[in-house]
Amino acid sequence: KPESHWTEKQFNIVHAAKGQELPIMANGKRMTPSQYLIQEVGAVVDHVEMAPDAELFFNDEDGLKVLNIFPPNIPIPDAKLPNPKPFLDHLLWVLNDNQDYVDHVLRWMTNVLYRPEKRMNHGILISGAMGAGKSSITATLKRLLVPSAADIISPELFTGSFQDHQVGKRLLEVNEVELFGSDRQFNKVKTYFTENRFRIEIKNSPSFTINNFCNYFFISNYADPLPVPKGDRRIFYVHSRIPWDHPRALPENDPNRDGEYWKKLHDDFLDIDGEALGAFAVAKYLKEEILPTLPEDFHTTTPPMTADKERMILAAQTTLEQWIEDGLQYQNGIFEPNQIFTWKVMKNTIRHELELVAKQKDASVLAKHGLQRETHTIDGKRHQMCWWSTPEFDAELRKLWNDTTTEGRAKLMSYWKSKDRDTFAYNPFLDGE
Repeated sequence: KPESHWTEKQFNIVHAAKGQELPIMANGKRMTPSQYLIQEVGAVVDHVEMAPDAELFFNDEDGLKVLNIFPPNIPIPDAKLPNPKPFLDHLLWVLNDNQDYVDHVLRWMTNVLYRPEKRMNHGILISGAMGAGKSSITATLKRLLVPSAADIISPELFTGSFQDHQVGKRLLEVNEVELFGSDRQFNKVKTYFTENRFRIEIKNSPSFTINNFCNYFFISNYADPLPVPKGDRRIFYVHSRIPWDHPRALPENDPNRDGEYWKKLHDDFLDIDGEALGAFAVAKYLKEEILPTLPEDFHTTTPPMTADKERMILAAQTTLEQWIEDGLQYQNGIFEPNQIFTWKVMKNTIRHELELVAKQKDASVLAKHGLQRETHTIDGKRHQMCWWSTPEFDAELRKLWNDTTTEGRAKLMSYWKSKDRDTFAYNPFLDGE
């Protein structure tokens, strides 16, 4: 029952959803979280927090009592465990027999389990054939965490306005990802990867901030499903090249499905909802074989660039972005270095070559790629002048814009007319002159 931040009703709304944050059954009767705290624990708390190294109840730096909702691992049982090879072989199969990819995913899993205080700054994305066993990876991880620590959510929920599904979570599987083209939606959740604390918005309840220990694993049946930009550090991506008609990837009711393979992996080894110990064999392998070799800063390192991610970045680029990058590479026409031209010329060039009308968002894209745009007076007329920025040319122009001497104007005009009069970049008709 919080003393300051929430009313009792608000506390129950936040922490009783699906009964995941606190037990709501005691002595055979259903209880609200606040009743549980008062009657069974005898505690009054100011707020809740995720704190992997703290007790269930602890005092924060202000002396306020806090309820720790950080969910632990399930302990590895003291029993004879099987060889983890079935899982490792399956992971290698899903990841196109690329051992480097396997090693990275194993390190990522190890960090999630055994360095929970160091949240991964990037997520894993695996796409490919339906039924090929991509979710077996997350199912294994979830088997090793208490039930409240992990969940499966939709892409719409992941990019939505409310985040109550993230409270008390260490792993979220974002399933059936198909966000191609929704770059703004994906960009607005980048704080989930980068921020140690972030704000939780809950419908009809006050928002609050909480420590961020949540990791994200994306699964999709579509190639190139996320609109990641060039230079992205948030996603490690592999497209599994298992054929759609491979016997292992066929639906369960298909007579050609390799049922023996799935029986050995799911029923005999992993048995996620049963008593088999395969998942714990994986946990032991990660703890004893991978953890000792895991760099201390692994959680913040940039994920390896894969060929699949390079392709996905290209697929996410707009026509304008592709045109700019090609132009800057070959430096022809309006992209020739050390020239100035008007914004009108730039817009008309885009309209002529791409059949697009440049809008404000396009100006932002051009600026991101180095286009400078400033208003200056030349020969008594105001012009919106543009150029492709380099440190040397920027310094030269800074001197010339204010140099009104005959020599200074002549030097400035040499960058404008003499170089451009025979190119599309300087066209009197297009420039309205």
